[in-house]
Amino acid sequence: SMEDESQFDEAAGEMIERIEMDSGEDENEAMEEAEGVQQEQSVSDVYLPGKKLADDEELICDGTAYHMYHRAQSGHPCLSFDIIRDKLGMNRTEYPMTCYLVGGTQSGRGKDTLIVMKMHNLHRTSKEKDEDDDDAASDSDESVDGEEPEMETAMLEHRGSVNRVRVSSIGDGQLVATWSDAGNVHIWDITRQLAAVDNPVAQSARSAKGKKANREREDPVFTFSGHQKEGFAMDWSTTVISHR
Repeated sequence: SMEDESQFDEAAGEMIERIEMDSGEDENEAMEEAEGVQQEQSVSDVYLPGKKLADDEELICDGTAYHMYHRAQSGHPCLSFDIIRDKLGMNRTEYPMTCYLVGGTQSGRGKDTLIVMKMHNLHRTSKEKDEDDDDAASDSDESVDGEEPEMETAMLEHRGSVNRVRVSSIGDGQLVATWSDAGNVHIWDITRQLAAVDNPVAQSARSAKGKKANREREDPVFTFSGHQKEGFAMDWSTTVISHR
């Protein structure tokens, strides 16, 4: 009868709908499982010294660990560097930042360099927490106009590789102690070099006159040759001014 056919069609429709719902649930479960496996595979691990890396593993810098991260190269490797104290204020929190550094090279050729550096226009590289997700997902390597970091350098010739560098503020000046691989400890006055990195235009003018703009040959203000061997640990006294 027509009534029986209607009941049969209704039951069949419910059965088809149920099958489609079950099929959709199975697909969703399968997708969730696949996403879970993918997330497990992409989970990063913190490297600890002494841990052996697998053939398919590599160390990657986690940029989210830093508010600000910039890189620079010195040509030859520097085993030691120190931060030069400036007069720009303590506990600075506003960007862009500025810092002064000094490092000593180890070229292995006997002709090395003491490098005085000024790094400035250092902007924040990580995103603020309250920024949009779209901004947070943008490529952190993309630079914004006017936000490229800048570095000025002034160099002193140094005989032998520099094992250790330490800076001390004496009055308004800055003295740098270096311990070379020849066993000698030198003390340098870097007042002129600091003035040079603060005024790169003047350095360029000197270069135009035939002088090397960022590399000079000066004698240390003091040299101690009493050590029989080279050393790697050295610092200035924090209780007596100008004592090592």
